[in-house]
Amino acid sequence: MATFRHKNSQGQWVTMNYPNRRTTPVVPAPVVNSISEQNEKIKKQTILATNEIAPVVLGRDRFFAKPWNAFPKDDFLYIPYLVSFGGPLIKPTFTPAVVHGIGGYNGVYIDGIEINSTDGFLKTENVALGAGIEYYTGTTTQSVSPFLVEALGSEFTNNYSGFAYIVLKVPSGISNGFPRVEVDINGLKIKKRGLFSALEKTEGTASSINLVPYSVDPTNWSAISSATVAATGSQVGSFVETTVASGGSVASAAKIIPTNTTGIIIYAISIYYKSGTSGRFRFQVYDATQNSSSVIEGAIGSLPTVGTNASSVGALSLFSDKDFGTYRLATFTFVPVTNTNNFQFYSGPSSSTSGQTVYFYGAQIENILNTFFGVPQFTDNPIDIICFLFGEAGEAVDNTTALQAANWNNEILPQSTKSRRSIGVTLNKVQDMESTIEYFRGYAGCSILNDAGVAYFLRQEARATSHTFGDDEINSIKISKEKSKNIPSKVVVSYTDINDNFSKQEASVANPDSTVSERISKVNFIGCNDFNFAKREATERYNRANISDLRASVELFDEGLNILIGDICSITYSNILTNKLMEVVSLVETSAGNWKIELEEYDPLFFSSILESEPTYPDTLLPLHVAPPQVQNIQAVEEIYRRKNGQFDNRFKVTWNKSISPYARNYVVRFKIGGVVVGSVSETGLQTAFGPLEEAVEYTIEVVAVTSLFEGAPNSINRTPAGKSAAPSDVPSFDVFEVGGQVRLSWGSAIDLDIIDYEIQYGPVNFLWDDSNHVVLNRITSLRYTTNEIPAGTYDFLIRARDSVGNFSANPRRVSSVIVNLDDKTLLVGNGIYTDSTGNDLLVHRTKEVRCSTYEIIYSKSSGTETWADLFNGALLPTTGAIASKQTVPSSDFQHRSGIRDFTVDVTGTWRTTFSQTLYAGAVAEKFALKTSAAGSYTTYTASSVNSIARYTYMEFIGAGLTRIDLQEQLYRVDSVTRNETGTLASATGGKTVPLVGTYAAYKNITATPIYSGSAAAAYCVIDEVDFASTPNTFDVYMFDFNGVQINLQDFVWRFEGV
Repeated sequence: MATFRHKNSQGQWVTMNYPNRRTTPVVPAPVVNSISEQNEKIKKQTILATNEIAPVVLGRDRFFAKPWNAFPKDDFLYIPYLVSFGGPLIKPTFTPAVVHGIGGYNGVYIDGIEINSTDGFLKTENVALGAGIEYYTGTTTQSVSPFLVEALGSEFTNNYSGFAYIVLKVPSGISNGFPRVEVDINGLKIKKRGLFSALEKTEGTASSINLVPYSVDPTNWSAISSATVAATGSQVGSFVETTVASGGSVASAAKIIPTNTTGIIIYAISIYYKSGTSGRFRFQVYDATQNSSSVIEGAIGSLPTVGTNASSVGALSLFSDKDFGTYRLATFTFVPVTNTNNFQFYSGPSSSTSGQTVYFYGAQIENILNTFFGVPQFTDNPIDIICFLFGEAGEAVDNTTALQAANWNNEILPQSTKSRRSIGVTLNKVQDMESTIEYFRGYAGCSILNDAGVAYFLRQEARATSHTFGDDEINSIKISKEKSKNIPSKVVVSYTDINDNFSKQEASVANPDSTVSERISKVNFIGCNDFNFAKREATERYNRANISDLRASVELFDEGLNILIGDICSITYSNILTNKLMEVVSLVETSAGNWKIELEEYDPLFFSSILESEPTYPDTLLPLHVAPPQVQNIQAVEEIYRRKNGQFDNRFKVTWNKSISPYARNYVVRFKIGGVVVGSVSETGLQTAFGPLEEAVEYTIEVVAVTSLFEGAPNSINRTPAGKSAAPSDVPSFDVFEVGGQVRLSWGSAIDLDIIDYEIQYGPVNFLWDDSNHVVLNRITSLRYTTNEIPAGTYDFLIRARDSVGNFSANPRRVSSVIVNLDDKTLLVGNGIYTDSTGNDLLVHRTKEVRCSTYEIIYSKSSGTETWADLFNGALLPTTGAIASKQTVPSSDFQHRSGIRDFTVDVTGTWRTTFSQTLYAGAVAEKFALKTSAAGSYTTYTASSVNSIARYTYMEFIGAGLTRIDLQEQLYRVDSVTRNETGTLASATGGKTVPLVGTYAAYKNITATPIYSGSAAAAYCVIDEVDFASTPNTFDVYMFDFNGVQINLQDFVWRFEGV
């Protein structure tokens, strides 16, 4: 099963599952052959076996009827023959559900002789002896056979409802035994899906379908308004090519039906024509009763779709106007306002210039009321039959695509005498519905798609390109070609020739090159009854097999959302495919936003009438399959990794560029010491890892590209691993600040796996690691540490990572000028992230490194004019290091300044900043700035911590360098030493307001405690309304007893601590 997608009638995308085979452009020959062979056997059987299933005939077919009994009486033998099943109950729109039977009998043959011929069963002398035949079509209401009543008596009342049969009355002596009876019948009546039937040939008399008496010879159409109707002398298939020339009036035309038509509610009109010297076309429905017309006329190829006078004459609509090259086919529908009026139909060159012409070939005008209301009728259109089978299986069909496909099958192609596609088969074996529908699909020329249980028809014809995909859209692609031994040099299609007693004939096509080995593909198309159809089928199958030998499996991202089964895609990929047309035959969403589509090569030449050997678009641009060249850009990096036993070891991580050979399928990587291979791996990707390694021993690392036929030339590099003696990487970030009498330290993890701890040292500003002034704070295994053992002062702090063998990282990470005052009376006034601002940006590039991220990363840029070629000097990716680091160091300063943080009042305390900057080249200084309310300008600091008074602060980076700045890591913090006030007051109903001496920005703690004396009640105090906006600053105290009642005039002691 495969998952398909389609747009439903509401325009919604629907995902569904359906068997793969219905979507293939051509039904494989074995599928067609299997049921065709059964069909042949059924047609040859002459005896009805016990419990045998009644044949089901779809389309027109000829086969042996089977006698089920014989009744002798009075020198006569009465023999009933089963013909076929009469069909299921079918309910038209306005009538009850009944069995509608078969379409009728075209002929009956006894011992190969048609019964009505001169030597047939019903010849004059036999009829004189009492010979006769009765026909029954299998309807619900068919009568009881009088012949069987003669034989069995009046008590016989069985009409064999639902079964088509015939009864022979055979006089004694005119036949030896049971006559062998063949019937040529039109099969089951079912609902027709197309509005326009296959053109029925008439030669002077209208038929039950076609109201035009001369449907293929317009020379017999009469002229009106001085028009001239004349044959050109050319015959096109069954059509007599005819010109209609203007006599100087736009109304000059040919009258298609010589008499009036009346009583029809819905007309369908098909006209085969071609542009003449006028370049125009006119079709007119004339209401003779009220002397008014509805007309569609205009330039050929752009006809209007609606006729004139719709409200008075009727609704005339152009359904389609298709160009077949040799001629065109215009189809119309007409619904008269008053169907009892008399109507006439004209068509001409729509020109007032005398002598200007239009060509006509044939026409059909039919009453489609039964089709419109779903009344079952005989049809040999494969689409009608497939829709019938879907209905029997309980599956719905899309009416629009079914109608279009049915009309398409009914079209007459140039040089043909019958409809494009038709079928006639007899079935009497139980088949699974899927196989049966697939069989009929072989005759229908369509793929069948499914949308939420509704079947859609996709016609196999030349189609426009729907999508174009290239390297940017394609995630991956796998290409395969059919083996040449599977490609036929000859295709033979068997068919039934109804003009030669339904004999089996062959239509074949073969490679004209006699030196090619003969490989024959046989298709038993026994349901086909037209040579031209069989020839087209053989040609299309040959062309598909010989020019469509390419298959592709493509993985796409969200582009897959817009793809439908049957879409034609143009694919250009690397140096493999260029504008290659391929048809989508399968589509599956492998995961959210990822799609896998299967494609087969597509070419408009599939539908050519001549044999094609080369595709319109070359299969691939691939070069000859030779040994691949050397792999380029081999890189090896030593890294530490943890083994399963928990121990640490070293290994090489090796990368290389993709081979330029399109045939490379994998890479062999060999590791050598002294020319001896000590390890080898095979990879389909572009990297591998190898370890553990011997320390201080030189390795040769060799990479070779491999195809299905060749191993390429090796390329290699030499590397000597440092092993565990290599220093670990530096600590990426470090932050130190003092608050509440504690020094708090945090840092980022070094990337090495075998880091066991971190050593921290502190000392005077600008001290060096391990110099005489340093103090080792501790060796710590975590990424955070807090201590109150550092004496008051201003210090630098350094940190290094230490690995499992005691090696320190090469460069200590430093935090400068940290002020430690050991005052536990401090209060955090505010901290957070500096806001972003673009107002002072110079040479700044912003990006979101993580998809769907809500914040940006800032990079400095060089001049804004460097191209990719400038950055990489033509080198192929991948490359090591950040892309930003490949730029030229700018000649002027890069600058980024954050937004300003306003604390609303001046705050005295310790101001600290932390930041995250990665410097690639040049110099970029980080600074933070402070300003009081009264100051005119900012003071900037390079230290990360200062004691100062300020209201405003911002962070700034400036310098001629290449850098990366993480905006989410630009942080500020302000801590202030608290001040205490205390006093005694008496409570008051409604609260007591306490005034403060100082002016404050924040408070750390406020308390109020009742004073008990004498008979004072037990109570508690509540603090409310702390107001730093008033002068003086105040807060309110409320006192309550333990019943919640306010207490008045009882003393309390208050204490305030703030900054």
